[in-house]
Parts: sequence; structure tokens; C-alpha cells
Amino acid sequence: YWSKAGPGGPLRPSFETGSVRVDTVGVGQDADDLLLQDVADITGGEFRHLNEGSGSFFLLSRLADYYKAVDEEVRGEQRFFYAEGIPTATIPIHDKPRHVGYIDVEPSLDWMTVAFHSNEDNAVSVELWPPGASAPIPITPPTVTLRTDPKHSVYRIRTPAAGRWLYLVTVNKPSAEFFAVASALTSVTAKVGPRQLTRRPGDYLMPLRVWIADRRSVRGATVTGYVRRPDGVKTPVALRDDGLSMDGAANDGVYGLGYPATIPGGYFVHLEAAGTSNKGVPFTRYLSTSFVLPGERKRPEQPGEGGHSPKGCEMALANGSASCYLTGTYDLREGARTWLEIINPTGHDLLVYAYFFDANERPQQCVYTPMSANDLWEISVSDLDLRADHGVAKIISFAKSRDPALGVVGNQRIWFRKLQGTSETGLHPIQSRLLTEDLARMIEPNFRECKKVDQR
Repeated sequence: YWSKAGPGGPLRPSFETGSVRVDTVGVGQDADDLLLQDVADITGGEFRHLNEGSGSFFLLSRLADYYKAVDEEVRGEQRFFYAEGIPTATIPIHDKPRHVGYIDVEPSLDWMTVAFHSNEDNAVSVELWPPGASAPIPITPPTVTLRTDPKHSVYRIRTPAAGRWLYLVTVNKPSAEFFAVASALTSVTAKVGPRQLTRRPGDYLMPLRVWIADRRSVRGATVTGYVRRPDGVKTPVALRDDGLSMDGAANDGVYGLGYPATIPGGYFVHLEAAGTSNKGVPFTRYLSTSFVLPGERKRPEQPGEGGHSPKGCEMALANGSASCYLTGTYDLREGARTWLEIINPTGHDLLVYAYFFDANERPQQCVYTPMSANDLWEISVSDLDLRADHGVAKIISFAKSRDPALGVVGNQRIWFRKLQGTSETGLHPIQSRLLTEDLARMIEPNFRECKKVDQR
């Protein structure tokens, strides 16, 4: 519907000329990052790719951080403080230790937003104290407001006092994730260069650029951080204002780096800029962005908006010795019996699913079992009470639910009662690109439930 003609589309031209801002987020490697980035770009929104399972926080906390960043962008605020985790420092209050963190606030701010997040309900309680105060800041709307729910506390403060604020944390659930963030309209602005995340033709360098200015360019700052690649690896980066780092001229307040991006997929960039303004005021700014390197393998067709995205796995080895997707047949006609023998030759555990269809691809039954390293699962198809007397069997190995993983081999053995003979052949390894299509079109729509069985 976004760019293709047809009922309800294309939507892109109307959004490109309209006034609606759309911010987008891609979760996991199967997200259509190029589409999401295009939607955000043409509407003036922000795109982020959150590589599921990587980073210090899990998905809920990373999404909360992104939503807060969008709020800052819409308000025109700069993030000047960010800290992950319960503060390690403690101070005793009424003979009870309280965890304490500090936020340095710049002078002459009009408004300030301070937010606290935990990923579990009622995991912490937080108090915010102004500089030199003997009690938490009083809530006096409209100049000081506080909004709370079981996972969040958000303060909005008019003309906050400059200096060191502190926040006291009472921990109810020590294993919970927690972060604190502060933002405001500030005289010093640090921004990622708009629409500049395009790989340079002829090589693999992706320009990362940040400009810092108040009324004039701010020189001599440090800009460091990391890039999280599509495979989850974090690469440290440092941007420079030397005229040699894809940054423009030297000492112009634009800091750059040519980042070597070679892996197709979505990248997440986290940066911290620190320095002194032209008025001599120290500052710190926290920035993030994302970019996409085309070419990541996706399933050929999205089965539905907002649904789960089936994945493929590595290609089977050339000699067919291992795969995540095997196919074969079963035959129960005239008293014949069929056995499938599945082997996990790897050194890791797998979840192995067996899907049975009749000869016309109508679903019959699904069974699964966990297989430890070097395990054997013998499936007696004759004992499954299938409605069809012959058809197709599909075997898929998963590292976890819905995450196919390379690692099974198998044989099928059919004993023919009438002929008093046996045939035995190997199950056939199938290419990954066909697995992604089969999961989307045939397997997941037809098998909502699967029966766990014990190995025999």
C-alpha cells in the first residue's frame, strides 16, 4: 500500500505532500527497514532500528527510550543526561540506604523534562531533589508537574535551578531494568546531520556527521559512542572535526566519521557529545540515529502488516549434510508403515517440529520435541492417526520458537506390507529462501498449535 498501485494505494505521494509526521521503528532483522526509513524520511520523522536481543537492555526498555527520544524531537529538546541502571552510590536516609544519582543542569533553562523508566511494574520509586534542597521538589502545577504509572515517572519543571540535582531510588525489584533521562530546550544544540546517512558511492563508508552550535559553531568538542551492527556487535566510534573525516572543513563545528558498513541490515548509532559552549558553559548531549544497508535477505512476501515475520536460516551445506528444513513423504496405503528418523548432529539443543500434509497440501498434524546435542528422534507416522494415507512431511529445526536454526539430518523408512519390502532414503534439505516462504504461506497459517511428544 505504501508505494504500489491498487486498492488503498499508493500512500506515499499523499504523505509526501501532507503535514503528518510519522516516526518508525524496526524490531529485529526481519523488519522492512528500507520501507520504514522511507516513511520516516519523507514525513520528517525519525527512524530507529532496534536489533532485537542485543544491547544492554531488552526490547521494552529500548522502545521506551526511543519513544522518549521522539518526544524530545517533537518538543525541540536536547537530551543532556542519560544513565542506564540503578545508581551504584547509596546514602543512608532514616537508617535505610537509598541509591543516588546526579544530574548536572545548565543555567537559564526555560523548561526541563526528567523521566525515569523501569521495565517492571512498581520495581522502583524515585524522588527528584533540586540543588541544595532538604526535601524532594514539591509538585506545584503548572510550574512543576509529575505524571506517574507503575513503570514511569515524568517531571516537567519550569525554570529549573542550575546545578547538581539528585534523584533517590528505592529499589523494590533489584533485577529490573532502569534508566534516567533529562532533556530541555538549550542554547547549545547537537544534531545528527539530516538526510546525510547515505553510503558513499564506490566504497563501504557510511558518513556519520554531527553539528554542534549555539549562535556560532562550537569547536573542540568530543563526539564518541558506538554503532550496533545488524549482527548485534557494538563498534566504538569517535567523530572528528579535522576536515579529513567526511566532516566538511576543519574546525567548523561539524564532526564526522566514515563508518565502514559492510553487513546488510539495520544499524543503530548512539553518540555522546561533550564540550564547552562559546559562553564557557560545559555541556553534554546524547544523540541516536539509524541507517540501513540494503541487501539483507528477507522472506519474498510479507504475509500481513503487524504480524510475526518468519525467518530463514543458513543455507544447507553443499553435500546436504545439515539443514534447518527437511522434506520427505509418508505412505500408509495397504497397511504400509513409515518411520522418520531425525538426528541432531550439532553440539547445541534444538526444538524440532514435524508438519504433516496430505498429497494435496492439506494440513494433517504437527508434533514437536526438544532435541539435545547428538540426539535421535524416531517418528512412527503410522501411530499419529493421520486422516490421509499418504502425503508430505516437513521437518524444521529451531533454536527457539520461530527462530529456525541449522542443525538436522534425517532418513525416511517405509515398509510395504503388500510387497514385504522396505525402502530407505534420506530426507531432502531445502533452501532457506523456500523455508521463509513456506513458513509464511503454508505452515504458520495452518498450524496454530503443535503437540509436544516424547522421543521414542
